[in-house]
Amino acid sequence: MSISSSITGAPAGGEAAQVLTLLSVMADPVAYNKKLNDLIEATEANKKIVELVGPASEIVQIRKEIEEERAAVKAELDDARKQASTIVSDANKQAKTILADADQKSSNILVAAQAKQKEAEVALSTAQLRSKEVDDFSIRLAAREAELNVSVSEVDKLREETLALQKDYHDKAEALQKKIAAFANALG
Repeated sequence: MSISSSITGAPAGGEAAQVLTLLSVMADPVAYNKKLNDLIEATEANKKIVELVGPASEIVQIRKEIEEERAAVKAELDDARKQASTIVSDANKQAKTILADADQKSSNILVAAQAKQKEAEVALSTAQLRSKEVDDFSIRLAAREAELNVSVSEVDKLREETLALQKDYHDKAEALQKKIAAFANALG
């Protein structure tokens, strides 16, 4: 792998793609260490080649380029770490906000449910009281109805007795008038 390639071994280019690649490599410490070791090995291999082939000025230039590339990679890595940290921090803030909203909503729902439960309990208690009142009234009504039935029965009995007494009175009055008429005929 050459130094001019990205940390993944692909040709350099596309800052956004490099940042995403760097983030994915950073997310996997094993892959990150492997890429770093590959870079170090490539650097060492390039150093040996340069020392064998090129003059000292070229070696100095290559070393300078390597250092610049290392600095750029380090800067990208630092940038990626900052971005990742910001993303994680923002996500944590959003999660806390969502949880707080959910807690508030669930508390509101619980309070409303408890209020409805109390209303239902009051309504049930009122209904039970009304039911007892209706039952008591029904009992009193049945007792009064029984009293009235007894009274009607007594009135019917008294009417029958009165009618019997009136008939007996009329019969006796008729018999008495007949006796008076017979006595008056006998006298005169």
